[in-house]
Amino acid sequence: MAPGVTAPGIMKRTRILGRLAAALMLAWPASTVPVRAAAQAAARPAVTITGTFTVLGVSRGHTIFATVEGQLFYLEPKTGKVRTVATDHQYRKITHGVEQVTILEIDEKGNVLQKNARGIAFYLNRRTGNRVFVKWPK
Repeated sequence: MAPGVTAPGIMKRTRILGRLAAALMLAWPASTVPVRAAAQAAARPAVTITGTFTVLGVSRGHTIFATVEGQLFYLEPKTGKVRTVATDHQYRKITHGVEQVTILEIDEKGNVLQKNARGIAFYLNRRTGNRVFVKWPK
């Protein structure tokens, strides 16, 4: 210990610094929180397609969907744009069979969040095709 500094003195200084840090966090303008949330929301791509689709599987890091007419497509993770796929395109089928889903959004990691007929939200692991369940709405 430094000369003239006692253990109670160090504890008092630590308590004062802790209170100062807490006061600074409370004094931070509350208006910065919505701006930060809006910036994060703006960073996520908007889904450019709506409706109910059949989820088929995964291919090259994308979840493959089919329309009612049988057209295959996936959503671009960075932009949310629909990219069509040839009907003979090879993809890894999901083990749970074919399922009707509603596309909800693309999360910050590029996963396409979807909701099945029972209202359960999930996305497919882009490499394995396994379902990853998520809470919705966030």
